[in-house]
Amino acid sequence: MTKLPGRAALAVSALTLIALGSAPAHAGLLGKLTDSGPKRVELSEASDKAAVYKEAFTPAGMFGKAPEAPSNGLRKVVVAGFQVEFATEQKAIARGAGAGAGLASTTDVIYTLKGASDAQMQAVADRLHAAFLAKLRDKGFEVLPVSALAQTGYQESLTKANQAPAHHERGTAIDLLITPTEKEVDNASVIATAKDTAPDVFARYTAGLGPGPGAADALQVNVIHLRLKLNFARFEESGWFNPEIDNQPQNMLSPGGTFMQVFMPGGLHIDYPLANSVVLPHRLADKAVPVEATTGQTAQRAAGGAARALGGFLKGGLSGASDIVGGAVGAAHSTLASGNYEVAAGADYEELLAQDGMLALSMIIEALAKP
Repeated sequence: MTKLPGRAALAVSALTLIALGSAPAHAGLLGKLTDSGPKRVELSEASDKAAVYKEAFTPAGMFGKAPEAPSNGLRKVVVAGFQVEFATEQKAIARGAGAGAGLASTTDVIYTLKGASDAQMQAVADRLHAAFLAKLRDKGFEVLPVSALAQTGYQESLTKANQAPAHHERGTAIDLLITPTEKEVDNASVIATAKDTAPDVFARYTAGLGPGPGAADALQVNVIHLRLKLNFARFEESGWFNPEIDNQPQNMLSPGGTFMQVFMPGGLHIDYPLANSVVLPHRLADKAVPVEATTGQTAQRAAGGAARALGGFLKGGLSGASDIVGGAVGAAHSTLASGNYEVAAGADYEELLAQDGMLALSMIIEALAKP
C-alpha cells in the first residue's frame, strides 16, 4: 500500500526494474534474485483462482510477493477506467539453432492476427466490463455507476467517453534476445475502452495516479482502474528474457499491459501489475500459417544477422572470430529461417476471447478478496 505522493516511489521502482533487466538473468546473484525472469501460469475453469492470482501477480525472485488486498474494509467501489488492449501483431527475435552460426543465427518472427474487426474488439471490451461489474457485486461490493464521478477530477476525461470505439497503436519492445546489438521492434495492437468509462486514465507502461485519489476522498469509495492485454500467440514482449516461440496460437494475458489500480480515501493506493504471463484455455486457430516475407523484410533480416555476428566479435575479441567467419552462413540462416505467420480469427473469435477474458477476471478479482 502506497501513501501519496507516490511518483517518486514509482520512478525508483521503474529504474530498479530497468536495472535488473539490463543484465543477463544468469549473472550470479542477480540471476538468483530474478529467478530467470517471468514465467507462464496456466489458468483454466478448474483452477484455484486465488492460487493462480498469487502465482500470476508475484514477481520472480526471493523477495517477490503478490500485492495484498485493500485493508480499509470499504465495500463501496466505482470502476472509473476499464480498457482492453488486443495484440494484432507480435514480433520477436529468436535464437537460431544453426551450428556454428553464433550470434548471427537469430531470426525475426512476426505473427499477425487476421479477420478480427475493431467492432468485435469493442464488443469484447464491453462484455468484459459488464462481467467485471457483475463479479464485483457477486463478491459483495456495492458498485457505484460511473456517473458518480461526474463532479470529480474525472469530469474532463468522461466527456471523451464513447467517442472512437477503438484506436490502433504501435509500441516498441526491446529485442527479446539480449545481444550486443539490442534493438527495438514494433508491435501493433488495438485498444478499446469500455462504454461510459474514462478513456485516458492509463499510461502504457506505468499508470499515472491521475484523478483517482481525489475522487476516492470525495466519494469515500475505492476507485478502480483495470487494464488487460490479450495476446493471441505464445510469446510475450516483456523485453529482457528469451521467449518461448512456437507456431501454435494461444490466448494469453500479457504482463506487458495488464494491471489494476485501487485508489482509497486518505491518499492511499495499491498497484497490481501482472508479473507473469497467463496462458488461457482457447486458441483462435489450430495453427499459425506461414506467409512469404517481403523483399524488404528479407534484406533487413539478413543485415540483422550480419550485425549480430559483428556484435559477437566486438564483444568477444578473438573469441568472437567464429561469428565473423560464419557471418555469411549466419546471415543466410537468419534470412531463410525467418518467417511471417498469420493467425486467422474464425467466426467464434468474439466468443472465445470473451470467455477467456471473463476467466481472467475471475482470477484478477481475487486481488480484492477480503483481508
